Amino acid sequence: MKQDKSIVNKKSEKSIHKMIAEVDGVCQEWIHNENYFQADRFAKKLKAETDWFERIIKHQPSVGQFYEYILKAQLKEFLPEKYNIGTGFVYDIAEQKHSQQLDIVIYESNNKAPIYKMGDFVIIEPSEVITVCEVKKTLKKSDVKKLIQNNLLANTGSYPNEEHGIQYINLFAFNSSVKADALVKMMLIEMNSILENFIKWSDNDKQLFIPIPYLTLPNIFLFNEGKIVKSRLSAPKAGPFKIEILIEELGIEGISGDFLLTCTAYNQSTGKGNFIGSNLRIVAINKKEYFTVSIFLVNIFSMAEIRNHFLEEKEKVENFLVSQKKPYRVFLPKKLPLVGFKSFEEFTKDRRVIFDSSY
Repeated sequence: MKQDKSIVNKKSEKSIHKMIAEVDGVCQEWIHNENYFQADRFAKKLKAETDWFERIIKHQPSVGQFYEYILKAQLKEFLPEKYNIGTGFVYDIAEQKHSQQLDIVIYESNNKAPIYKMGDFVIIEPSEVITVCEVKKTLKKSDVKKLIQNNLLANTGSYPNEEHGIQYINLFAFNSSVKADALVKMMLIEMNSILENFIKWSDNDKQLFIPIPYLTLPNIFLFNEGKIVKSRLSAPKAGPFKIEILIEELGIEGISGDFLLTCTAYNQSTGKGNFIGSNLRIVAINKKEYFTVSIFLVNIFSMAEIRNHFLEEKEKVENFLVSQKKPYRVFLPKKLPLVGFKSFEEFTKDRRVIFDSSY
């Protein structure tokens, strides 16, 4: 990484750095702006409002609701106009399943209206979701268990620039009774206890993976500790995915910026500077990394979608049988693009493609 220029802002005594960095195999000019006005304002307003409230109202059930309200109110200031913010459920029409009730749902409604809307309360389809959040005044161990058990395999949409079906649930905790290292261990145990059910063994002791189409990965923002416990997909060039869990220590302003960047789905790959939070780490941060068991992630295609893709071989698709039955959907590994297949015959012979005729 080569730094080109440093422009010092004397008033804030912080810098704007221009540099050349290799990102995703190509060199780009990056602008790193340390003047995170928005993150700083967001953090200070949260701190001021909650401190004021706690001095007046103590140990009441409404305190938790206030924390949810104040975070939602602050987020509204920073969201792009095309985004909406509410509370409610994400409903998967195809599977006829809904998520748990979510404290904060950030969604778009440009192309499709919510299934139901009454004030800020909404029920929306996964395709309209940007991201979802939970809010805790004080985080407890039981909160983390519920977060993972209720959401890990839920279809809550696709986070922008992520694999299809991969979403994040961002738990913002003003305080925590659990340390970051303990959170990681809990998350690993809870995730593995769920994901291990998708690993089977054949008679000859060969490991078999049951396909998983959706994941909602937890990110836990520990506001007063200035730490984030993040989970993200680790995608090796060969072999199955794993979920990586890591701890980042960024300080209160740093995690405020990271939370805003996540909720606004800011595209950090452009290399352009911003006034929200850091889009390129210059200073090394205290980072610890952990990994879950391996998982087999897939995209699901209906046979109608497969037929439309191989239109010139329409009859072959319509007459195709698996165990003397017509399949109704296909599981395709997330790293295997449908557009890469030149013919339906090539598609059917690929052992990584799974046809489902179990009806």
